Amino acid sequence: MNYIEREVKYRIYSPQSLESLGERLKEIAEYLNDEIQIDYYFNSDFHDFRRLDDALRVRKTNEKIELTYKGPKVSREPKIREEITVRIDSSEKMIEILGKLGYYIKAVVKKYRKNFAYKDVIISLDEVDNLGHFIEFESPSNNDKELLELAKEMLYALNINGVIEYRSYLEMVLENDSSSH
Repeated sequence: MNYIEREVKYRIYSPQSLESLGERLKEIAEYLNDEIQIDYYFNSDFHDFRRLDDALRVRKTNEKIELTYKGPKVSREPKIREEITVRIDSSEKMIEILGKLGYYIKAVVKKYRKNFAYKDVIISLDEVDNLGHFIEFESPSNNDKELLELAKEMLYALNINGVIEYRSYLEMVLENDSSSH
């Protein structure tokens, strides 16, 4: 499935827990589900995803496993990029196949996510291992100004103290890894 990803993400500095934010968000938006997502990001000696600003990922969630290619970002606010995703039935076999083709796991990102729907926007409250708390707004709509306005309105309505985050979780993990060496 090809998809144009449009999202804006904020790092949450509010003292309230994600549980209490989730309860408040349920008053405004439709609760969808809780997920644990484990993302395995790949690199190779012949395709440097970081330098080319694209990504190859195997994602395991509660119920499904997907292989996703994310194209280079074409915009930062909101972040816009092409995504091509296929469902697979074994993350282990997919990782093995990618290894045989010369790809290796560069980073693993684990997050606990609460998903909500408001109009055509998916709102996700994320707790990301070793990174902190975030709220993401993702929409298939091509009205970028509307997405940014809705995100700001939601932050205000939920009394969230947050700062826009332009980096992906992968970029933040890689920066943390390089600064800890």
